[in-house]
Amino acid sequence: MNKKNIFIVFVFLISAFVCKCGSSDNLHQVFFVFLFRKIEGKVEILLQKRSSKKAFCPNLWAETCCSRLGKEECLVQEAKKRLNEEMGICIDKLESVGSFVYQRESKNGQTKKSLDHVLIGMFDSADINFNSKEVQAVRWVTLDQLEKELIEKPEVFVPWLAKVFSFIPLRKLLNS
Repeated sequence: MNKKNIFIVFVFLISAFVCKCGSSDNLHQVFFVFLFRKIEGKVEILLQKRSSKKAFCPNLWAETCCSRLGKEECLVQEAKKRLNEEMGICIDKLESVGSFVYQRESKNGQTKKSLDHVLIGMFDSADINFNSKEVQAVRWVTLDQLEKELIEKPEVFVPWLAKVFSFIPLRKLLNS
């Protein structure tokens, strides 16, 4: 087991503790939802373009849905609720596939840290009635296409999206 795997296992353990015992004082919790579908043997991921009215990272492409998790909220239930509010999507099953600590510098130079949870689900409906106050557009892309775009045009994506792909082996999880 290498250091990265040990770190991910460690974060899984922290995540389990924090979810059962309440939020850590030092880390706020965030969740990311990724919805997938299989079309002609290829796996596609649903992305949203964040509204121009968003205070943080407006007009950028992001995961299917994300939000902060309150201290007393259940991860999967809150993710399903937010997915419905933001994307107009009701889904029966979301699976938590891991967590990681994300760190970034804010505009005023302060370091912000969060415990970020990743959930995945399958969704194959063509009807996506997203909330235009939250989302400007949606699109389906293959994992190969997304990985290529993250390298070639990182400025059109939220800064944390590449981090999710570096910590959570989505391709491996979807092929298992």
